[in-house]
Amino acid sequence: MKKNVAALLCFFLLQETHAQISDSAVNMYRNLICNCVDTLDLDKSDAALRNDFNACKTSSLANLLHTGLITPEIKADEKQYGELEKQTFNLLAKCDGIKRLLAALKKVPAYREKNADNIFIPVAFFKTYGLQPGEVNNLLHVYNSEKTGDAKYQRLVDIRWTFETEAEALQWHQKKMLENAENGEPVKELITVQGAQELKIFRESSSSSEMLKSFGLKQRHHYFLFVYKNIVCKIFVATDDKTETRELAPIAMAAVKQLQAILQ
Repeated sequence: MKKNVAALLCFFLLQETHAQISDSAVNMYRNLICNCVDTLDLDKSDAALRNDFNACKTSSLANLLHTGLITPEIKADEKQYGELEKQTFNLLAKCDGIKRLLAALKKVPAYREKNADNIFIPVAFFKTYGLQPGEVNNLLHVYNSEKTGDAKYQRLVDIRWTFETEAEALQWHQKKMLENAENGEPVKELITVQGAQELKIFRESSSSSEMLKSFGLKQRHHYFLFVYKNIVCKIFVATDDKTETRELAPIAMAAVKQLQAILQ
C-alpha cells in the first residue's frame, strides 16, 4: 500500500515538474511578441491596434506550442498560463515596440485650429427656448436664459471640434469621452438622435450635484456627445431640476440637421 502511495505521489510531482514554465519559454514568448509588434502599423485606430496586438500574442503562443517550449497542458491550465502571461508581460515593458504601441494608444488626433462658422446651430433656433446669444469663440457658442430665476432652460453651450477625417473624429470622441462629459453620470434611458454617430448622453456627476445644492441652485446638467462625419459635437444644457434629458433631444437633432445641410 505504501509503495502505491509513494508511486502516486512521485507521479504527481513529475507532472508538476513537467508543467513548470521555463525561462526559455518566457523569453521566447516576449521576443516573439516584441518582433511582431515591431511590424504593426501604428497609424491605425485604437480598436485595430488592440486587435493586431492580440493577433501577435496568438501567433507567438502558437509558435511556443509548436516548438514544444510549452505544452497544451500549460495552455489549458489557468494558473500556469496566467503565470506565463505575468512573467512575459513584466519583460515586455522593456520592449521598444511595446513602448511605441502604448504611445500610439495614448495619442489623440489633433482637431483643426479653425471651425467653419456655419457648423453651429443657428441663433434663431434658440428663441423658442427663451435663450439669447452670449459668448462666441472658435469652438463654442453660448446661450443664456432671457429670464432671471428658475427658468426651464438656463444655459446652453454648443461646441464643435473639426478633424481631417471621420476616423480621427471618432477616435478623439472615444478618448475624450469622460473629459467632455465632465465626469458625469451616463443616462440609462434610451434616447435616439438620428444621424448622431456614437451618441453618448450624460447627466451631472454626483460631486457637481452636491455643489449645485450647496449653492442653492435647483439645476440639472445634460451633456449630448456625438460625431457627425468629421465633426465632434458637444451640447451642454443647464435646466431646472424638473426637466428630463429626453426633452432636450430636439436640440441635438437641430445640430445634426445643420451639419447635414452644409456637409453634403
